[in-house]
Order: sequence, then C-alpha cells, then structure tokens
Amino acid sequence: MTRPALDIEVGQVLFRLMIASGFGLYLGVMHFALHVYVRPALFILFFGFLCFSLAWVWLVKRSLLRLKLRLAISILVDQSVLAAATLTGGDMIAPVLWGPISVAVGCGLIGGTFYAKAAALLGSLLMAFAFMLSPFWSSVPLVSLGVVLATLIIPWQVALVSEQITQGRKELRQRAIALEAATRTDPLTGVLNRAGFDVSLARMLENTSSDGKISAVMLLDLDGFKAVNDIAGHNAGDEVLKQVAHSLRQSLRTSDDIGRIGGDEFAVLAHNLVAPEDAEWLAYKILHAIETLHIAGHAEIRISGSIGICIHPDPESTSVEELMANADRLMYQAKRSGKNQYRTSFGSALSIREAC
Repeated sequence: MTRPALDIEVGQVLFRLMIASGFGLYLGVMHFALHVYVRPALFILFFGFLCFSLAWVWLVKRSLLRLKLRLAISILVDQSVLAAATLTGGDMIAPVLWGPISVAVGCGLIGGTFYAKAAALLGSLLMAFAFMLSPFWSSVPLVSLGVVLATLIIPWQVALVSEQITQGRKELRQRAIALEAATRTDPLTGVLNRAGFDVSLARMLENTSSDGKISAVMLLDLDGFKAVNDIAGHNAGDEVLKQVAHSLRQSLRTSDDIGRIGGDEFAVLAHNLVAPEDAEWLAYKILHAIETLHIAGHAEIRISGSIGICIHPDPESTSVEELMANADRLMYQAKRSGKNQYRTSFGSALSIREAC
C-alpha cells in the first residue's frame, strides 16, 4: 500500500473516532443535561462502536490486515452499526443520517470507486430495513425513502464523476506522451528526428557506467541518393528513405536508437557493446542491407552508404556535439575514400570496409 493511500486511510479512521466520540457526547448531553430518554441499547451500541474505532486506529497504523480485508470489515461494521442505531434510536439519530454516505465516500477515497459503490449499496439496503422496522421512521416514509436514495445515489454519482476525471486524466496523459513522441519522431520514416536522437545521446552520456560496456555513434550518409530524386522523382526518394529506415531496424537490435537527422543522413546509437569491433559488424550489416535496396522501375540506379563510427567512452568525445562532430568527420573520410565503407575512431585492422 502506498504511503499517500495509507495516510488517507488513517485520516478516515481518525475521523470515525472523532464522530463516534462526538456522538457519545451528544447522547450524554441529551440524557443527562436535557433529560431526554435514551435507550440503553443505543448507549451499548455507542460504546461498542467507540471501542471498535479505537482498536481500528491501532490496527490500521500497523497494517495488520490486508487493505481489501480492512475495507470489507469497515464497510460491514460501519453500515451495520449505523443501521442498528437508526432502528433503535428513532429521531435521535437524525443528526448522523449522513453517516452511510460518509462511509461510502471514505471507502472510495481509500480503495477506489468499487468500494464506494459497494458501501453505498450495502448502506442503502441496511438503512431501508432499519426504516421499515422502526416505528418512528416507518411513520415518515417519504423522509426515509429520501435518506435511502441519498445513501445510494450520492456515492454512486461521486464514483461516476471520479471515474470520468480519472479517464480524462489518462487520455490527457496519453495525448501528452503521443505529442512528445511526435516532436521527436521523423514523420516520413518513423525513426527519431535530430532532436529525438540528441535526447537519446544525452541520456546515454548521463547514464554512462563503469561496467566496461561501450556505445557506438554511427553516422550514415547515403551515396547516390541525389540520382534517385533527379531520375526517379521525389516520391521514389521518399520510398528509399523509408526502406533505409526499415533496413536499419532489421539490421540493428531493438535496444539501439535510430534517427534521421536530415535529408539522406541517418544516425545510429548502439548500446552495450562488448568490444569496438561489434560496431564494425553492425556497420557491415547496414552497408550490405543498403546495397540490396532497389528502386522500382530504375534498375540502373544503385545506392550505397558511408558510415563514420565514434566509440564512447572516448576522452575526445564527451558531449553530444563532440560525438556527432567526430562521427560526421569519420563519415566524410569514408565517403572521400571511395564510399560504401566506414571509418572508426579506434585503431582496428577492420577499420576500412571495402565495397561488397
């Protein structure tokens, strides 16, 4: 049980104790000061309920029973005692006829709308029986009916409004999440945009651990993409970008982040690599996947890619800007060296991948 929920429950049981004490004072004034006859059964019922209230404060503060069981017992005892008091007390109970409604609302605050509705239903049924069996309350049937209906309808209406508010908050939260995702997503390809990718990079830098795992930032620029737009048209170019994004998803792991950072440039953030050479293997898969792409109706157009790989941690790349700048520099080295290959920030024997 969360701390706020427990605090609410403690507040409710203290409220019950306060009301029980206040009602006892009310009975004492009526009997001893105003000399109004109070049935002994009502005093017995009051003392029993007061003892229960005291014991329940102790039990709740120590969480001796599960919440669901505590709520069930509270509903049964509170509504039964109020109905019994109504039956034995007659018009003397009029000042606390709101009690069953308070029980239902209080249970709803603690356990949710289900318990509010259950308490309201049980309270209205018990009060109806008490009114029918009480000589006084059966003589005022319309007042009795009004109390029964209020006991049932008011908590149910409160529960309904609470459910609508909760649903509204849930929808607003979902819309906020969707809006935030939209501001960080490339609308054409569905991968991250530049802003979204920068956020992923910044998060990676903040969460860098000392467990020996490394990450790789890869910048990919398509070779020959201009010919696609010039010869096949911009619609074909858009389709190629979608295919490249799909190929990246297929070539990489679900934990890796993919972004389109502008035009025909893509970026990859590969997490939790064991060795720098793992990034080379991923780059190899990416370049091979791009080579297999075809432009419908234009078999003569071929595209490839040039990739720059920057490994983190790296003392020379400690910020988002430095990581992107170094990956960009390495990517242009690969492009100037003949394209369809990659360059890395570490000295590997595999650091140049020739064309397939």
